[in-house]
Amino acid sequence: IVYTFTELSEQAGIHLLKTSIKSVRKHMPNNKIHILYHGTSNERLRSWLTDHEVIIHKHDPEWKDDIEIMRQNGAMESSHLFSHPGNYFGTWQRIDIGNEIDYEYC
Repeated sequence: IVYTFTELSEQAGIHLLKTSIKSVRKHMPNNKIHILYHGTSNERLRSWLTDHEVIIHKHDPEWKDDIEIMRQNGAMESSHLFSHPGNYFGTWQRIDIGNEIDYEYC
């Protein structure tokens, strides 16, 4: 199982992430969980992830600033994701899963 997360996301994202990870640990306790993690300031969350045996992969893509330019020039009314730069960036993090995690199936 692979998650993506950026500290630029709205705070509600942390609650959703933790809830999902707790569910995996309850229903599929032996599964490996990986996360592409962008950011360095939320040590509390990183500790929580480590405590829940989540394998953290640092993610600081070169294309991050380009994505913000795309968001600013996009059709803001077409998706709720355009309204928040962190949420928009987080959506694009998924494109790097295959580049960052070297597993056919996690």
